[in-house]
Amino acid sequence: MVAIGRALMAEPALLVLEEPSLGLAMQTANDVYAALAHISRQGRTVIVTEETLAVASRYATEACMMSQGRITKVGRPQEVLSCIPGGESAVFA
Repeated sequence: MVAIGRALMAEPALLVLEEPSLGLAMQTANDVYAALAHISRQGRTVIVTEETLAVASRYATEACMMSQGRITKVGRPQEVLSCIPGGESAVFA
């Protein structure tokens, strides 16, 4: 959270985070994503790559599925989650 706060001091239009819930307890991960959702509602674009899809999908407004470096699906989080076979990642924004 400190690193996110420090990044926000520059008032960026775009915030990109990789695995913000890595190593966090589930409640803390939920708190981080709630804060990111609040930041997004303030008009900033937030892009997150995440392996913990269950948490990220609750807060995302749009999702993207990638396979072998290529985007294969874009849509609402639940729509994209329903299409994910093993071995692929999703990006939530």
